[in-house]
Amino acid sequence: MIRDFFIFFIVINAMIYYIVQDIIDTKQRNKKDEKKLELPTKKKSPTPTFVLENHSAYDFKTPKDGKAKNISDNRFLKLNNKRYKEKNYNTMISWKSKAKTTYALAAPATTDNYYFANAYLNGYVPYETKSLWQPLEALRLRFKYKKDDDIYNKRPEVWQTSRESFMNLRGDCEDHAIALADWLIGQGYDARVAIGTVKFRGQPAGGHAWVILFKDKKEYLLEATRKQKWNMLPLASTMPYYFPTEMFNREETWTNKGSSNTTKYSGEMWVKSGEFVPYDSYYPDLKTHRLFVNTLPVDATIKIINIKKEFSQGIKLRTGRYYLKIIKEGFKTEEFWVNINSEDLHIEKSLIRL
Repeated sequence: MIRDFFIFFIVINAMIYYIVQDIIDTKQRNKKDEKKLELPTKKKSPTPTFVLENHSAYDFKTPKDGKAKNISDNRFLKLNNKRYKEKNYNTMISWKSKAKTTYALAAPATTDNYYFANAYLNGYVPYETKSLWQPLEALRLRFKYKKDDDIYNKRPEVWQTSRESFMNLRGDCEDHAIALADWLIGQGYDARVAIGTVKFRGQPAGGHAWVILFKDKKEYLLEATRKQKWNMLPLASTMPYYFPTEMFNREETWTNKGSSNTTKYSGEMWVKSGEFVPYDSYYPDLKTHRLFVNTLPVDATIKIINIKKEFSQGIKLRTGRYYLKIIKEGFKTEEFWVNINSEDLHIEKSLIRL
C-alpha cells in the first residue's frame, strides 16, 4: 500500500513538473515571437539639401546668354529682347530653316527676358544620386504642379531654370521637364526635353513638355509631372498619346520631320536642326569636348567603363578622366585611361591578334 502511494506521488509530481515546464517554455517562445514581430523603429530620413557643392560662384538661376546656329545654312540667330517683348510678350517662339525644320526655340524667363530653350538647362545638379529613381522621386514628392499664370501674376508663359524650380518647388510641365533633364544630363545620362502635345483619355489635347531618356539602346518617356509612385520606367513605344515635334538638350535641337503621331524619338524622321552656343563658358566641369577612337580592326567594340553613356564617335564628355575598354573577339583586349582637358581628343588603337 505504502509502495503504491509512493509511486502515485512520484507520478503526480512528474506530471506537475512537465506541465509547469511546458507553460514556462510556451511563454519564452511567445516572447521570442513577439520580438521577431516587432517592427523596427522608423528613422526619419534626412531631407536632401538641393545644393551643388563648390559651385557657389556660378549663377544657376539665370539661363545662359547665347546664340543659336541654323545647321542647314550655318547662320547664327541672336535674340532681340526689346522686339520680342513688344510683339510676343509671354509666349514661346520658334524659328524654322528653309528646310522647314525648327532650329531654335525661345521662351521668356522669370525676369521677362527671352532665352533660347537650351539655355535653361544650365547645369544644375541638386545632389548626386545612385539611381534614376531618386530624381523622379524628388520631383514626385517635393514639386507641386502649378500653371504659370497662377504663379506669375497671370503671365501665360514663364520658364524657370532647374535651380529656380528647386528654390520654388513648383512649376508647370516645362519646369518639371527642365529640372529632371538637367539633373540627369549632369550625371552622365542622355536626356532631352521633348516639346509637343499630349492627349490623355477623356481630355482635350494640349501643349506639353516631357523628358526622353536614351539608355541601353532603348528610349524611355519620363513624365516629370507624374505624382503617382513610379513602378517602372515606361518605354516610349508604350506611350502613344504623346505627340512630339521638337527635342533639345543643353547644346542641340532636333526637329521631327515626320508625323507627330509617333512613339519613336530617333531615326531618319528626327533631324538635328540647331545648335546652341553660349556666350560665356559653362562652369569648368560642365564643359564638354568630343572623343574619337579609331581602331583596327574597325568593328571593335569600344566601352567607357566609368560612365553610364554608351560610346559613339564624337561623344561629348565633360572635363575629366575616362577608362576605355576596346574589345574584339580573337584580339587582345585594350584597357586604358584618357584625359579630357581643353580640346577634342582623337585616339588610334591597333589591337594585337591572339
